[in-house]
Amino acid sequence: MIVYKYLEDAYWLETARIQSPFVDDKHDNIWRAFDSSVDKAFGNKVALHGSFAIIATAGNSAFIYEEQPNSRWAINTRLRPLTSSEGFGFSVAISAEYAIVGSPNYSKTPSSCL
Repeated sequence: MIVYKYLEDAYWLETARIQSPFVDDKHDNIWRAFDSSVDKAFGNKVALHGSFAIIATAGNSAFIYEEQPNSRWAINTRLRPLTSSEGFGFSVAISAEYAIVGSPNYSKTPSSCL
């Protein structure tokens, strides 16, 4: 995914590229990047609010990225359902206080994400 910033003279400048992440299941806190072509759905669902972006993947996850002072984007957190959910990441939205991940096939029982 490529991030562009609008400049005053009606010019869009590429400022960053965000690669699709994955989590090493043996070490859940170790984040590694790989070629985004591995997860073709990465970047198909994106929402932006201020310095935060939420990006869904086909892998039953959504990631929140935060823009850093150097215009790079770093992973802030990973969202996933408490139980397996076909379609998690169908849509995404983010505001100052909430991140919403659409999951049309998810259980109707309320729960939170990890």
